[in-house]
Amino acid sequence: MQLAAVKEQIQMISRFQDYIQRHELFSNTDKLLVAVSGGVDSMVLCSLLSSLNYNIGVAHCNFGLRGKESDKDELFVRRFAQELEVPFHVTRFNTEHYAKEKRVSTQMAARELRYIWFEKVRMEEGYNYILTAHHQNDAVETFFINMLRGSGIAGLSGISTKKDKLVRPLLEMTKQEILLHAKANNIPYREDASNASNKYVRNNIRNTILPLIRELNPSFDKTLAASIEHLKEVELIYNDAIEKERNNIVTMKGNELFITIETLLKTKAPSSYLFEYVKRFGFSSLMVNNVMDHLKGSSGKLFYSSTHKLLIDRNYIIVKPIDQSTGEKTILLNNTEGGEVVVFNNSEIKTEVVDGKLIDINVNKDIALLDFRKIQFPLTLRKWKYGDRFIPLGMKGFKKLSDYFIDNKISRFEKEESFVILSGGEIVWLVGHRIDERFKVDASTKQAFRLMLNKLD
Repeated sequence: MQLAAVKEQIQMISRFQDYIQRHELFSNTDKLLVAVSGGVDSMVLCSLLSSLNYNIGVAHCNFGLRGKESDKDELFVRRFAQELEVPFHVTRFNTEHYAKEKRVSTQMAARELRYIWFEKVRMEEGYNYILTAHHQNDAVETFFINMLRGSGIAGLSGISTKKDKLVRPLLEMTKQEILLHAKANNIPYREDASNASNKYVRNNIRNTILPLIRELNPSFDKTLAASIEHLKEVELIYNDAIEKERNNIVTMKGNELFITIETLLKTKAPSSYLFEYVKRFGFSSLMVNNVMDHLKGSSGKLFYSSTHKLLIDRNYIIVKPIDQSTGEKTILLNNTEGGEVVVFNNSEIKTEVVDGKLIDINVNKDIALLDFRKIQFPLTLRKWKYGDRFIPLGMKGFKKLSDYFIDNKISRFEKEESFVILSGGEIVWLVGHRIDERFKVDASTKQAFRLMLNKLD
């Protein structure tokens, strides 16, 4: 080995060790699971760890996306692990099937599959940490991807060096430095032809955008890397401020998130607070800006992510999961003796027949007391429909449910989840709100049919 190559190897190993110690990534006694694809980055990472006598095991995922080439990658990494005399863990995925099933991109499917499997191996085999070969160029590319997605300050602070059991020891190294180290030390690796394709956003940034920026500023990568490190510290301060206000602004009720609009608007940066509270539900910064534009308008505006819907109500922003069920759910209450329990929509209704002389009339909206003799069985439970009408208790004429909701300031979300119980095609109870005047108990009632609503959240 030439003198220059020896010096480069010593310098690389020294920087690698220093980075591990400075960030307290792991110790010499830890058992490390190294993700190795066969590409130059992961092969160099594995070689560096081996040269420093760390206790490592190799994990390889065969995603089956490149036919025989994927199988050759697997064989290549297997032989490398054998040469190092370290444990080799391998799995195969039907990535395209998973992507279709989960309705995600192939890249996202591969990411989800590998990290789930890495953690499974780590737990089963007693590894302390999972190591990946992300480097400085990856952090730069991720910065641009997250900026395009509008992922907020968390995205702009790039890839974390250590998060729980996931560690990235090469983040201070550039791609060029890794390639030079591989060449100087005859470290074998395989090229993935897909890296040259601009089909994916990351590759387009890597192959088209970044080269143009580097022409303007050759030291751009190191400059941005320093800025990213600064942003990581800024993120800590930012997150602390966001969390301090959470209890004043946000309330969870079951699976629904309520954000008090008045309190939100009193903060110095309402759009930032709102984004941080709803981003985990799939709402981007651009969508949040759109929500902010409508906050001072009329209520009832709806916004959708892939999994949730956001409603601007009178006093609250309400976020809840999108109902993935299809069709109308109908349940028959056909036990005239009562004692039945009907479960629906995170709620249950218990029924019983009681002596009309022993009942206590109450104003609890979650309890319906109906005159047993006025009811035709079976009763039907379903979601309300436009055009439904009833005579609300205490009134004389019919009223449309849609008008009842407006008069009683029922939110749009609550309307969407409202159910009715019908007898002979007539509404006897708008569940959780009011019974129909025609079916109420009175002095002549001998038997009453009691329905009790209970929320299961």
